[in-house]
Amino acid sequence: LEFAFFFWKTPLEINFEVFKVKKECNFAREITEAAVISAIIIVCMLVYRFYLNGVNAEVAARPAFGLYLNIHARWFYPVSVLVQELLIKGVVQHNIGTIDRNNSKHFTVWVTSLFFGILHMAYPMYYILGAVFLCSLTGYMYERDKNIWGTVLIHFVVGFMPRALGLK
Repeated sequence: LEFAFFFWKTPLEINFEVFKVKKECNFAREITEAAVISAIIIVCMLVYRFYLNGVNAEVAARPAFGLYLNIHARWFYPVSVLVQELLIKGVVQHNIGTIDRNNSKHFTVWVTSLFFGILHMAYPMYYILGAVFLCSLTGYMYERDKNIWGTVLIHFVVGFMPRALGLK
């Protein structure tokens, strides 16, 4: 239903402006926030990895850090993240924002987050909920600064680091 609503009600524009850093955007603040959020996420993953080392022999046998570039075209992941953020923020969130007459960023962010969660339906429920939470967090960052560079950093860390730390 959400896909039908999206295609029926929105102008289906691609907003390439998401790549620009405008004057009103505090880029240093945005990247600092994204770096801090990313560092917190990495620390949580490391703590979880150390916990799993003690309770799961299979995880303990994996290297503590590896790029695993030969698995599922991970070497392409940075480009994939840029494209995903362009599509989610520059297409979906931008277009949903155009149909909201009250310009409620909450409506725009949460409808976009549900859409992003739907795109992750092939994964377990905790992935879906994590995707919705991540998209809502980065959605508010995007609504404030109207560019995707901070969201790209967070998305990259959340998607790349679990495998790099041997969590999956």
